[in-house]
Amino acid sequence: MESVADVPVEKVWVHPSARRLLAWAGAEPGNANAGDEAAAMDPSAWRELERAHHYNAVVVAGSWSEIGPLVMHLRESPDFYIDQVDAWGVVFRRGSATLWTPPEVQEIALGESEGRRAAILSRMAMILQAMGENRAAQSAIATAMELNGEDAHVQARKAALDLQRGRLNEAVSGADLVLRTSPDHVAALQIKAQALSRGGASDQAWEVAEHLVRVASPNDMISLALHAQLANDARAYSREQESLEALVRFSEQAGVDPVMYRVLLGQCYARLGLGRQAMEQFLKVQSLESLPAAARSDVDTAIGKLKRTGF
Repeated sequence: MESVADVPVEKVWVHPSARRLLAWAGAEPGNANAGDEAAAMDPSAWRELERAHHYNAVVVAGSWSEIGPLVMHLRESPDFYIDQVDAWGVVFRRGSATLWTPPEVQEIALGESEGRRAAILSRMAMILQAMGENRAAQSAIATAMELNGEDAHVQARKAALDLQRGRLNEAVSGADLVLRTSPDHVAALQIKAQALSRGGASDQAWEVAEHLVRVASPNDMISLALHAQLANDARAYSREQESLEALVRFSEQAGVDPVMYRVLLGQCYARLGLGRQAMEQFLKVQSLESLPAAARSDVDTAIGKLKRTGF
């Protein structure tokens, strides 16, 4: 936020995951928008929001799974250029596209202890991967492993990169390497659950997801969202309901209107036969002017179905 202090706060868009990090750090990033969660994952929704507000700067930070879609979109946008990149995230500024090249790995975090440098490099590798800089990301994570390959966090980030590159077996193996010595390591459990799910091992993925939410922080939104997704896959709708309700609650506490989580919660309530609760969620979302057109169509359809059933 200090890097964009020269921009009026209403002209700075803060990614929801960055907003949560800033709230955790005690910083005040300004007001959230109702459509932020949808915009973070859907570039078309982001463009609708951007046209309404005409942002001059974008602050993106968080895990690769959260920031990847928007970072790739902005990286290719002619309207924004990369202003700063570090081990936490990326700052984009409005202006003519300028060529950005990743830093040389051997120059990153020089002068730090081996353990500290490995931590910075492994985080930087994930940011670089999210930006599509595959070669630089692989170089950074390889150097991090050489420096401190026994560290659980470095190992987990290596597994996360394998997951993102579609190396599912390597991702599971890497996560298991962490879990042998740290069986409740949250990031490793997240990676393993996703890799198993993508590989078709849905029953195993669901078992890992259940373990994950038992050991993760109660307000860990990444774990809750993953658990809700895998609960849906497993048709464990009551468990999905619990995680989605928590996601809605914690989003509201963070000052973000949880549009997409409300849609998913409404759909979950409908599957459970809780028509009144489902309609309540859909009506809250329908009233938002910033609701993307595609999401509005889904919500209108869901409301129509509920009305026909006489919920």
